[in-house]
Amino acid sequence: MLLNGDKFELIRYGRNEVLKNSTCYEYNNQPIEDKEHVKDLGVHMSSDATFSHHINKIAEAGKSMSGWVLRTFASRDGQCLKTLWKSLVLPRLEYCCQLWSPHKIQEITTLEAIQRAFTARIQEVQHLDYWERLSELKLYSLQRRRERYCILYVWKILEDRVPNVGIIVNQHPRKGRLCFIKGVQGSIQRVRTLTHNSFTHNGPRLFNCLPQELRDLSGTSPETFKRNLDKWLEGLPDHPPIPGYPSCHHNTLPEVLQEQEREETVGSTGTGGSRLQLCR
Repeated sequence: MLLNGDKFELIRYGRNEVLKNSTCYEYNNQPIEDKEHVKDLGVHMSSDATFSHHINKIAEAGKSMSGWVLRTFASRDGQCLKTLWKSLVLPRLEYCCQLWSPHKIQEITTLEAIQRAFTARIQEVQHLDYWERLSELKLYSLQRRRERYCILYVWKILEDRVPNVGIIVNQHPRKGRLCFIKGVQGSIQRVRTLTHNSFTHNGPRLFNCLPQELRDLSGTSPETFKRNLDKWLEGLPDHPPIPGYPSCHHNTLPEVLQEQEREETVGSTGTGGSRLQLCR
């Protein structure tokens, strides 16, 4: 097989500068150029092992496509813009999100702002704030959609529909099917944070949040699981983070369920209404 050496790219992980400087990779006696970011099957891999560069890239692509849609189509009808949003913009913001799903508030709000700005142009809901627009348009926040994709992928792994990337399942005699969540090893905090927020740790955490009847749903089609998952998600508050309101930054499924459990424990009626008025 003949290979094109001009297309070779080298990316190095880790902070061992001595090792980096003492190793050299060549092809046909020509050194392969070091890169900080390498695009692999549509995802930008970075030498710092984060996906910040990729998230910035897809945010730019999402803004560009969103602007093109609003410039090209004069209609501001809800059904029209929702169809254009789902078919043209969302695929650019969600491709392979199980791998790169952000955990930093700044990155979450950067992506969420694209949908927030787009839905504000829909005529029927212009007078509503973002949380209310999502409810009226029957849309998930981008944060909730990414969590949904992670849950779906874990379920497919457990059903042997896709290759297993290291998910371990335990069948509890009372609690049903649960994913084993590995302990985070290592003494370097940065590495621990990256590991904690990777798919092999975040996916099982999200899957274990599901009620037992959903976790135990097996031997059925992905469409059936999706319908049951969506029915459950519709009953949960979806209040994505908004810049300037640090108290509104708790929207992950584990946090939402913990908050509901606390409210049930103290007999509270909930504070969703007041938060809804604050975060616009």
